[in-house]
Amino acid sequence: MIRVNDPCAACLYDRQKHVKNDPEYLAEVRRIIDARKPGDTAPYLVYLFGLEYGRRFGREQPYGEVKKRYNDFVLGMEGSIRARIEAAPDPCEAALMYARTGNYIDFGAMDDVDEDEFLRLLGGARAGERDRAAVDSFFTRCAAAKTFLLIADNCGEIVLDRLFVEQLKKRYPDLSVSVMVRGGEVLNDATAEDALYAGFPENEIVSSGNAVGGVALDMLSDKARRALDGADVILAKGQANYETLGGRGRRAFYSLLCKCAVFTEHSACPRSRGYSLRRAEFRMTIRKMEIADYDAVFGLWIHTPGMGLNRADDSREGIGKYLARNPETCFLAEEEGRVVGVILTGHDGRRGYIHHLAVAPEYRRRGIAAKLVESAMAALEREGIHKVALVAFSSNEGGNAFWEKEGFTARDDLVYRNRLIHPLERIPT
Repeated sequence: MIRVNDPCAACLYDRQKHVKNDPEYLAEVRRIIDARKPGDTAPYLVYLFGLEYGRRFGREQPYGEVKKRYNDFVLGMEGSIRARIEAAPDPCEAALMYARTGNYIDFGAMDDVDEDEFLRLLGGARAGERDRAAVDSFFTRCAAAKTFLLIADNCGEIVLDRLFVEQLKKRYPDLSVSVMVRGGEVLNDATAEDALYAGFPENEIVSSGNAVGGVALDMLSDKARRALDGADVILAKGQANYETLGGRGRRAFYSLLCKCAVFTEHSACPRSRGYSLRRAEFRMTIRKMEIADYDAVFGLWIHTPGMGLNRADDSREGIGKYLARNPETCFLAEEEGRVVGVILTGHDGRRGYIHHLAVAPEYRRRGIAAKLVESAMAALEREGIHKVALVAFSSNEGGNAFWEKEGFTARDDLVYRNRLIHPLERIPT
């Protein structure tokens, strides 16, 4: 997930000036940008702009003509592009590269689309050395897959996506294919209507159920959620899908053309260069927790049912005290700057204690909790601790099964007791 920094925010504002240079509307756009939360992506902010645009100016489609123009433009070249694809040594790979080049048609990242530049890029559409590992891995995964989901991006581009899917079906005739499109109008992104116009069969089209120009996991339609969860292989097209889906626990492949300055810096990919990567290229890291991580960690805890939080011990001050006493034994898991797991561990000089192990739902069953426990146990061992205890709610069947698997045995010869020194106000989770 790419965070919206100041240059990105300035670019978002400038793009809205091209959409509607209305002072009152732009003032609200500025307010939305300035009020953004750390987890808000650029596509989500554009979605909020769209809501405000609709309230002020109605349901007109500022990109409607542009969308039809570029769908027709690429459809007009369909025959010649298909001929080039089929004449290539590897038609499926060639079609994948043509589809990637189609990502140039993006009015969200550029002020204008130069058709001559697009044709030039099409002429050079091929996999480079940097792409080889990801492309080979992609086709290896497809060969073993039963279900494939393509998450589409722009109009015009979606015609090339359809040509790629044609070749994919030829190579893997038993592969069940779906294509996810936007559930509403946003920039020049493809909707179900555009996918039909581009030639996709209706039964392969899945609407995201929302007008976010990316994959907003908490806003997906039920059908889109099932398609995403059930896909053996996911190919997400374009920067917006990468911005919203990357770092969210999905082992997707990404294919896009580098266009904006923020992304080229993030990816170290030159402007207008194709970019293919697989999710595995991003590594989860385990590191010591610091008090600066509190907001992200607390956000994870509060969305984990049955955590047993209270407003004293689990406040910023309370966790700060705990970390000060146990600076070497508390850990978190992080992927692309997002906290996806945490464990609090401490000791009294004699026994070690584990508290508040949590992993974000979409990152579970990937061994993250086990790695956090491993890090905590190793840290306690380094501090001379020989035995570690924890308390788990008896109703937490999944948690107790995990701890049993990790070698923490239940004791039926003990009675757990506690006594309050001060009243504690529970935080519901």
